[in-house]
Amino acid sequence: LINAGRSIIYAGKEQDFAEKARAEALALQQAMDAILTNAGI
Repeated sequence: LINAGRSIIYAGKEQDFAEKARAEALALQQAMDAILTNAGI
Protein backbone atom coordinates (compact mmCIF):
# COMPACT_ATOMS: atom_id res chain seq x y z
CA LEU A 1 0.00 0.00 0.00
CA ILE A 2 1.41 3.34 -1.07
CA ASN A 3 0.21 6.63 0.40
CA ALA A 4 0.88 9.35 -2.16
CA GLY A 5 -2.22 11.47 -1.84
CA ARG A 6 -0.56 14.74 -0.92
CA SER A 7 2.12 14.57 -3.60
CA ILE A 8 -0.57 14.12 -6.23
CA ILE A 9 -3.23 16.41 -4.76
CA TYR A 10 -0.80 19.31 -4.30
CA ALA A 11 1.16 18.75 -7.53
CA GLY A 12 -0.25 21.83 -9.24
CA LYS A 13 -2.43 24.84 -8.69
CA GLU A 14 -5.65 25.89 -10.39
CA GLN A 15 -5.51 25.54 -14.18
CA ASP A 16 -2.59 23.13 -14.39
CA PHE A 17 -3.74 20.78 -11.62
CA ALA A 18 -4.80 17.90 -13.86
CA GLU A 19 -1.60 17.93 -15.89
CA LYS A 20 0.66 18.19 -12.84
CA ALA A 21 -1.27 15.53 -10.91
CA ARG A 22 -1.07 13.16 -13.88
CA ALA A 23 2.67 13.74 -14.23
CA GLU A 24 3.20 13.10 -10.52
CA ALA A 25 1.11 9.92 -10.61
CA LEU A 26 3.03 8.65 -13.65
CA ALA A 27 6.37 9.41 -12.00
CA LEU A 28 5.31 7.50 -8.89
CA GLN A 29 4.15 4.55 -11.00
CA GLN A 30 7.44 4.48 -12.88
CA ALA A 31 9.42 4.59 -9.64
CA MET A 32 7.39 1.72 -8.19
CA ASP A 33 7.84 -0.28 -11.40
CA ALA A 34 11.61 0.20 -11.28
CA ILE A 35 11.80 -0.89 -7.64
CA LEU A 36 9.69 -3.99 -8.27
CA THR A 37 11.64 -4.87 -11.41
CA ASN A 38 14.96 -4.55 -9.58
CA ALA A 39 13.59 -6.76 -6.80
CA GLY A 40 12.53 -9.37 -9.35
CA ILE A 41 8.86 -9.03 -8.53
